[in-house]
Amino acid sequence: MGRRGFTLLEILVTISLFSLIIFISMPVLSRFKNALLLKITVQKVSSDLRARQLAALVKKTTLNYQVSSAGQLPGGLKLISDKKIVFSGNGLPIPGGSGTQILGNNYGKQGKIIVSSQGRIRIE
Repeated sequence: MGRRGFTLLEILVTISLFSLIIFISMPVLSRFKNALLLKITVQKVSSDLRARQLAALVKKTTLNYQVSSAGQLPGGLKLISDKKIVFSGNGLPIPGGSGTQILGNNYGKQGKIIVSSQGRIRIE
């Protein structure tokens, strides 16, 4: 006759090992989550800038964008450099209206959104 089921000791060892693996991987998962959140937020800010640029072009008016006035950043992210970007009616930044927005997370990673004087928006 074969043995059926598991002993209490086997179950406790399995649960302990599983808990240890989860405990060790939590900091890594937290950093990964924070890095992903930074990347997504930088892409969203870039997209918002492009939408603002297009709106200025369509409406033929001057519009500006600043991260600090656009809304609250997700938890764990901070604004390192907040430059007011101003687009003219032709979709190009006004002189002095281009610049770099820099976002950072708690682990020292940074994401930059750069608006050139020709109106090109890129992410670094």
